[in-house]
Amino acid sequence: MFYVIIVFRFILNGGYLMFIKLLFLLVFLFPYIANAQQMSLVTNADMNFGIIEFDSSYNGVVSLGTNGNLVVTGTGLIGSGVTSAGDVKLMAATGVIEVRCSDSALLKEVRGAKLFIDNIEVSINNGVSHGSGTTCLGNKGRSPITALLDMSVTPNPNILIGGQVIITQNDSLYDTGNYSTQLGGAKPVELSFVFQ
Repeated sequence: MFYVIIVFRFILNGGYLMFIKLLFLLVFLFPYIANAQQMSLVTNADMNFGIIEFDSSYNGVVSLGTNGNLVVTGTGLIGSGVTSAGDVKLMAATGVIEVRCSDSALLKEVRGAKLFIDNIEVSINNGVSHGSGTTCLGNKGRSPITALLDMSVTPNPNILIGGQVIITQNDSLYDTGNYSTQLGGAKPVELSFVFQ
């Protein structure tokens, strides 16, 4: 197994960072050791939700497309700053690769506050607005396959990642705070790549 960690940035209220760890789980299946396939991952960009400011009353959705565009809907939330989708290049000479990805993630703050990342999506090579990507359905072995990549048809594809953070008044946000998937009880976004 090979792991690559990507840090996502999510900034609240003028400059406090929230980090999401994206864990890529690379699994090799070797039907014959002599025919072992090889692949590697290269991180091109971190997923960056930019700056999200909130008012005393807030309720909305922060959507990041696989094209890197941020859309904030609802009330009491404003998005600004530089944003980007997660972007990972998958390199393998030949073969068909199954892609699975977790359908949600959890950010935690040291004082116990939490925010969920839901509706995680991927697209291959060309980014799209959120809602137009391929929905992640889970990353466990029995989870449905999110995408099949034939490396002879789509060589060295870029996997682009987006998602949504739903923020409601029930989410007790602190004026200052560092949210992370690395804290105990948090849950990172995970992708797995498996040769068929």
